Amino acid sequence: MSHSVPTHDRAALQNTASSSSRSLSSSVLADLFELAAFPHWPGFADRTVCRRANAAMTGADFLARVENVRARLSSTQLSSTPSQRWLLWCEDSFEFAVGLFALWQAGHGAVLPPNAQPETLAQLLPDCAGILSDHLPTAIPTQQTTTAAMVRPPQPITADALALQLFTSGSTGKPKAVHRTLRQLQAELQALSQQFPLPDATVLATVPHHHIYGLLFRLLWPLASGRCFVAETEHYPEPLLAQIATHAPCLLISSPAHLNRLPAATDLTRVAPALVATFSSGAPLSRDSALLLQQQWGAAPYEVLGSTETGGVAWRQRDAASSDERWQLLPSVQARLTADGGLQVLSPAAERQDWCDLGDRAVLRDARHFELLGRADRIVKIEAKRLSLTELEQALATHPAVAEVAALVLDSPRSIVAVVIRLTATGQQSLHEQGKRAVNEQLRNHLAGRFERVLLPKRFRYVADMPRDSRGKLTQQALTALFAADSHDGVPQ
Repeated sequence: MSHSVPTHDRAALQNTASSSSRSLSSSVLADLFELAAFPHWPGFADRTVCRRANAAMTGADFLARVENVRARLSSTQLSSTPSQRWLLWCEDSFEFAVGLFALWQAGHGAVLPPNAQPETLAQLLPDCAGILSDHLPTAIPTQQTTTAAMVRPPQPITADALALQLFTSGSTGKPKAVHRTLRQLQAELQALSQQFPLPDATVLATVPHHHIYGLLFRLLWPLASGRCFVAETEHYPEPLLAQIATHAPCLLISSPAHLNRLPAATDLTRVAPALVATFSSGAPLSRDSALLLQQQWGAAPYEVLGSTETGGVAWRQRDAASSDERWQLLPSVQARLTADGGLQVLSPAAERQDWCDLGDRAVLRDARHFELLGRADRIVKIEAKRLSLTELEQALATHPAVAEVAALVLDSPRSIVAVVIRLTATGQQSLHEQGKRAVNEQLRNHLAGRFERVLLPKRFRYVADMPRDSRGKLTQQALTALFAADSHDGVPQ
């Protein structure tokens, strides 16, 4: 499929690469393969699609592995009919991609849990035909290579069938299932390819592949555009820079959780010539970090705005020479404001082909640009992971020690979750007998089966009465004030 790239967009991207002293012989990639035609991608079998543990995996290797897993899926009694949903969780990105395409070739949709916590998996499994994984017990292993006999031929899913079921926290505080089709995924890949006609490069990542951003940018976009991806996810600065140097030229798929810390952790200039571009998504990237990265790498990251429900909808790239903070809509995406200033978008990549709320307040500068004014809901980002403060509160309220709870985010020196709690009589007794540290850990353990560790509260305040105003409301200012004095011992007065 050939795309018509706007002249000004192509020039801007190529000028960015030029100003960053990128000397690349590879041409800009213009073709994007159709996900639905995966086994028939021209030239796919002969090219390197993945590198892991310093080994090169070719398209032929990938096709063989996908067919092997598909065959075993087809032969199992659990998979006797098409159009089922299978829970897919793999730690290894190559194994995950194998499992995902095998499910699609078998006519099934993939259910991608937000994490592998036991409680999360237990909630999802009743609606799934089984598990496909590289390490979870009771799963069909993706890495096994024994081909089953007497299996059905491939029965691929159609472009409008369920391809993915992901989960995110909605405004109600409960996990929300989000469904995406191959057609919707293809629409987003097409928008990315059109907006960012970047040279050929190996794709590295610091973000996981089982959320929509990592899935699209580090796996599906590379596979569909003819690029190679690195299977390992690197979190630490020095090994990451070693990866960049080893696999040059590179595209880095990252997040503010890593990029905000990177400039202070090491000298980035030594790998600048090897880096074609950096992408950031999942949470706001500070302007200071963006400009430091521009100074050391020659170009600030491309920041992508979106959600699990809508996919990516807009992008921007900060510049030290300008104070411009505007976002530009991706191709085929439209935006409008609600009566109260909430941002809505209409995108062919979205789950619902209608106007969708992003949960942000904004101001429109023109038909293609807007500025964000802050969140309009209680969904927050901690280390680039979405958290519903309402859901956290509801979970804590089920503990016998908790009578009432309010959750908030403290932003200094970094974003952490804090909770203000009015204890029950049982909780007050535990606090008196065991101390605050022990009660804190009991409550964190209570949450650990549902929430990832980075999302657990790190600061606690126990109060005799919640700090409500004259209207009976809990204000952010009153809650934050309880954490202003570090000497506060958290014991109800």
